Formats: sequence, C-alpha cells, structure tokens
Amino acid sequence: MANMLKNKKGWLLLVAILALAGLLAFILHRPVTIQVDGRSFTINTYATNAGWALYDAGITLSPHDVVTPAISDALGFQADIRVERAVQVDLYTGAGPATSLYSTSRFPADWLKAAGLSLDSNDRLLLNAQPLDPSQPLPDAPQYNLQLLRAHAVTVVSGSSKQTVSSTGPTLGDGLWAAGVPVSPLDFLSASYNDLSADGKATPGAISAIAVKSAVPVKVQVDGATVSGKSAAATVGQVLAELGVSLQGLDRVTPAEDQPLPADGRIKVTRVREEIALSQTSLPYKTATVADPQSELDTTRLISVGHTGIQVTRQRVRYEDSKEVARQTEGQWIASQPQNQVTGVGTKVVIRTLDTPDGTISYYRKVTVYATSFAPCNFIQFIGRCSYTTANGSKLQKGVIGMGEAWYHLFANQHVYVDGYGPAIVGDYGYVPGFWIDLGYSDDDFVNWHRNTTLYFLAPAPANVPWNLPR
Repeated sequence: MANMLKNKKGWLLLVAILALAGLLAFILHRPVTIQVDGRSFTINTYATNAGWALYDAGITLSPHDVVTPAISDALGFQADIRVERAVQVDLYTGAGPATSLYSTSRFPADWLKAAGLSLDSNDRLLLNAQPLDPSQPLPDAPQYNLQLLRAHAVTVVSGSSKQTVSSTGPTLGDGLWAAGVPVSPLDFLSASYNDLSADGKATPGAISAIAVKSAVPVKVQVDGATVSGKSAAATVGQVLAELGVSLQGLDRVTPAEDQPLPADGRIKVTRVREEIALSQTSLPYKTATVADPQSELDTTRLISVGHTGIQVTRQRVRYEDSKEVARQTEGQWIASQPQNQVTGVGTKVVIRTLDTPDGTISYYRKVTVYATSFAPCNFIQFIGRCSYTTANGSKLQKGVIGMGEAWYHLFANQHVYVDGYGPAIVGDYGYVPGFWIDLGYSDDDFVNWHRNTTLYFLAPAPANVPWNLPR
C-alpha cells in the first residue's frame, strides 16, 4: 500500500511539472508583427526582444537601419516591430568629393539638411541628370546619387562664336538656350556648372567657359551590320565607345582610333582574331618479314602488330570578319612513333610422307604452283631450232622441270615430286615468275599443262633451306 501511494505522488508531481512547462511555453511563445521592405508579416517566436525576433524572422540589418522598438528592448505578449532601411546618399556639389551619408528618410530635403547644404532659388538638385523636388519623397532604391548645381554665369563657345550669358534657368541647358545654342544629349559639352574659372581656380559661382560641339551622323560597319548614331567625339575611338562598339585583341578600325571622325561619318571595324589549330597526320607503319625458327617452313606468324604513328602540326590561323585570310605553320612534332608490323615466316623443317601413284615419298616442303609444260621443239619459234639440253646439262624429257631463274638458283638439281606429273629434278629455268614451273617432256610424249598443282620438295632437306620464296 505504501509503494502504491509513493508511485501515485510521483505521477502527480510529473503531471504538475509538465503542465507548468506547457504554461511557460504558451506564455513565452508570442506573435510578433514585423514591417520591413514594404511588407508586413507575423511570426510566432520565443524571442524576448526585437533583435532576436528579427533574427528568428531571417531579417538582416545594416548598421544604419532603424528598428522600433530598439533591438534590445523587451517585447510584450503581442508586439509590432518596424524596420526602416537606411540607404546611402551621395551628394555631388562639384567642389571636391561627394558628401556621403546614410538616412532612413526618402526626402531629399532631409538629406540636404543633414549634409549642411542649402538650396537657393536658382540652384537645382538632380537625380540621374533629372531635376527633382526635394520636398517630395523618392521611391525606394538601394542607393541615391544626387547632384547639386549652383546657378552662375556661363561663357559659351560654339564654333567661332563666343558669348557670356547669365543663366537663371534650372540647368546648364537653359543657359545654352539663352545663348541661342540648343544642345542635344549627344552633343559635346566641355565643362559643367562648376568647371574652372578664368583664373584657373575651381570657384563655385565663377564664370566658366563652356565649349559646345554638335553631334553629327555616324555609321559604323561592324559584325556584318551597320550601327548608326550621332556623336560629337573628337576621335574615332571615342565615337566607337559612345556607340558601344568595342575593339578587342587584334581588331582593326578604319580610320584609326586616334584619328578624327571622317567627313562622311563612316567607320569600318574589321574583327580580327587568331586561333591555334592542331592537326594530326597518320604516320604509316612499315612491314617486315623475318625468319621464324619457331614455326614450320612456309607458315607465317604475326610477331608484332603494326600501329600508325601520329604527327601533330601547329598552325596559327588568322580570321578577318570570320573569314580565314592566313595560315602559318609554326611547328610539327611526332606525338607517337609508328610501330612496325613484323611477320615471321617459318624456317623449321618438318619431314612428312605422302602416298602417291608413284609410291610413298618423303618431303620437307610443299607449295602450290602454276604449271605449264615444254618440249625440245617448243622453242623453235623463238630460237629457230629445237633445244634438247637444259641449263644443268640434262636431256630435256619427262622428269626434268624448269623454274624461274630466281628459284632455279635456289633449287637447281634438287629432287621434287609434282602432283599429276611425277618425280622430277630441277634442271632448267626460263622467263617465268616464282611459283611457276615448266614440266619437261620429249616431243613424243608432250602433255600440255596450264593449271595449278602441288610441288613437293623431297627429303633430305639441304643444309640451308630458303625460307622466303621469291615471287
């Protein structure tokens, strides 16, 4: 019974702790409404001050932003946080560098006041070269660049005329109009309101000399098209820059960049580029035939496979307006050497036997040859008489055969067997290629041969068996 009471008290204590934790979580988890960057949204957070609430909302602050309430101030159960983004404002007065400041205001009047600047009735405040009312707010932007123009007298030089006018207008353009010199945005102005005075000192309000040059029509041929516009630039290079035509690398322009704009306003840009071209040429491999003592006579074996080599040629190619105009070879090198192909021809003598109509023969080599036949009087049409004696002095009859001269010097007087003819001796030669034999007959038993047959070289084999038969 005591244990049951003890367990019951423990459970009650645990329930009380969990209830208290839930109550604390409910109290600390509060809704917070945040106004920032033109939008408003609500988050639920445990944050106790504005800084942590903005952190939970993923809002990043710059050092100049203004947060209401302050980031360290405690938040109530329901809280509103307002973030005013500070922007950088650069004020250019024409005397020295710009005055920079940060402000959460979007009113130019507040910026002028913060910079300690006043605006006279004829002075004008410009944003992106456009006049603005400092009492009116500007739309949100990440940065503002303002120019403060002070009204003063201007000396205008246009061509050969020169006059001084006092401008009461809001811009320099008003002064030029007062001098009867209308200026377009493309015309050239040599100076601004606060340019150097006659004594060479930058004195606000002093009389400045303003040179005006009217823009003229310009046509630039480039990239297969014509870019038209107007320019008052002094040189061809400046004209191209104004029209957004860039010269790169080896590009060529006519007239040259440092020359004045031609009277007809025409400029030709030739795009020039060079490329390095690498070309490959195959280097053929050679073939070689060598004696192969590991293989049987008259058989072949590929000992090494041939591989073509690679020769690389480096060329400099010049293009003008995408057309090739020159190609110059700068060097060649062999990237990989060719590997010769080697074929082995067997030299191993193997004695074999064969049953023939003339009995069993033993031979060490057999080859397929083309066989013709001849007899003593076959030569009468060539030498005018019959020939009964062969080159080795034998009588021309059946059993004596002839070969081409190359074969004859290799096999003269050797015993052979010709399938379909019978046993014979190599005793004569004629004007026939290798693998061609002439079968001898007498005039009485002549048989006309014109076909392929098998020639057997009979054992024993000579000491030096030729392994590469001439063709």
